[in-house]
This record gives sequence, structure tokens and C-alpha cells, in this order.
Amino acid sequence: MQKTIVITGASSGIGLELTKRHIENKDSVIAIVRKASTELKELNIQILEGVDLTTNEAYQRIENFFTGIAKEKDNFKIDLLINNAGLFLNEEVPFDETSFDNMRKQFEVNTIAPLRVTSTLLPYLIKDSKVAMITSKMGSISDNGFGGYYGYRMSKCALNMGTMSLSKAIGQRGITLGLFHPGFVQTKMTSNQGDLTPTESSQRLFDSMSKMNKENNMKYWDIDGSLIHW
Repeated sequence: MQKTIVITGASSGIGLELTKRHIENKDSVIAIVRKASTELKELNIQILEGVDLTTNEAYQRIENFFTGIAKEKDNFKIDLLINNAGLFLNEEVPFDETSFDNMRKQFEVNTIAPLRVTSTLLPYLIKDSKVAMITSKMGSISDNGFGGYYGYRMSKCALNMGTMSLSKAIGQRGITLGLFHPGFVQTKMTSNQGDLTPTESSQRLFDSMSKMNKENNMKYWDIDGSLIHW
């Protein structure tokens, strides 16, 4: 049976490549984006565009959009929700020059938005549904060897904790959750620096997410398939 996959931040980079992987897998993909790229539009999938996940309006639009889908499709279910949308603001500056406004912005996108998207789509996340959070190794407290990047590190660490609490709240419904570090990827977010291309990262993420089950629920996965220490 064809699976329904919902991906946020699917216009470019990892999100776009994950979308392609799932299309190749014959899945039905729904993309939630701020602005749809030409390449995303050419994939001929359902796209909810113009969604700024830092606004209240965005979640009303998401709710309305999926209510419409559910009315047209009996027993509509999301098999996999990939919360991929993220924000990295380069904070390679001394602590006394840290922008607390930038810190707040990263919390809004990296921490609050994934939880709020999940909450909004919860009616369609039922037994055997999966929720994958794209986090970062930079959110690991034990792996913080050089400091800095306060907003990004803290927002991803908070996402990890929020997801753990979420698993306690919805785990009894048979929903599996997982945290996934995509590696250091060559995207706009990293100024195209990195060890992996979006294609390479997305394939590894696809493989890891495909293995999500009740036995490995709520694990913090590195891109090589190993576990990251919290």
C-alpha cells in the first residue's frame, strides 16, 4: 500500500532530496514550504506553499489544508512526518557579540515549529505512524567540544528534549519517534560547505528512517547509523 509522507522545508537541500527519495519509493509526498522552488514544483506532488512556521497563521493553514485532504480521502493517515525545516544563523563570534534576537529566531524554527507541526497533524498520526525530527549532533551536550553557536546548539538540544517528552505523550498511541543528525551537508544553510552532498545525506536518512520501529523508538541517530550520546 502506498504510504503518505509529509516533509517540511522541502524546497531545497536535504528536504528536496528526501522528497525525491520517497517519490522513487512510490510514496505519496506532501511538501510544506515557505516558498516552493522550481525543482520542487517539477516533481508534481502536493505542495502547501507560503507557510512561515514562525506565525500562528501557518498552523491554521496547515490544519485547513489537511482537513481538506481528509474529507476527500477516507481514513487518511500520515505514515511518516519528517520535520526537516530548520534555521542556522552563523554565530562564530565572541560571546559578548552573540545576537539574542538570532537565538530566539532559531528557537522558533528549530524547536517550537517541529513540535507545533506535529501537534497540528496529530489527528492523522495514528498507530504505526512515524515522526522523524531532523536535529543535529550540535544539540548533544556530551559532544560539545568547542562551544559557540549558542542559538543553534541550544535550539537543537531543546528539540531533542521536547521530542523525548512528546514520545511520552503520544507513544501509547503506537507512534514511533526518532531524532536524526543529517551530517555536515553541502547546503545553503552551511554555505555549501560540508562532507556530504544533500543526495548522500538524504539516502542515508531514508535508510535510517525506514528502520524506525517500536524497538528503537526515541533514539538519537548519527548519519552513519550509530547512536549519538545525549
